[in-house]
Amino acid sequence: MESTAQICLSSRDAELRFDWLGFDGDDCFREFSVTYRSGADEQRFEFGPCAVRGLRKLSCFFSDPAQESAGMGFRNPDIRYCDISREAGGYRVVVRYDGNGLHEEFLLGSPSLHMENKFLKDYYGDDDEG
Repeated sequence: MESTAQICLSSRDAELRFDWLGFDGDDCFREFSVTYRSGADEQRFEFGPCAVRGLRKLSCFFSDPAQESAGMGFRNPDIRYCDISREAGGYRVVVRYDGNGLHEEFLLGSPSLHMENKFLKDYYGDDDEG
């Protein structure tokens, strides 16, 4: 079984990548991060451990245009949030860290989506994602 998963949004000017790393063989990834890249600038936001349901939640959001938003909250190392919503033919992503007051928003207009479903297919079975 794969030990990583990734969802990537790419627009003409920017890329936003969601990474799940270090699957523990049960129900959790060691690390979840969001990386925003625009030109030579790159910002990486780390959230700590993430249950498989976080990957499934975002995969379902991107697969179902009827879902207007999705969000994930984390408590390690402090309270952190990653929220995504559909907006003007694209996506708005908000990253917040309550511990230090960080609040970043990114808007990607009409991005292409690359979502590898191999991990979820292996985890939930060939045709059923849970």
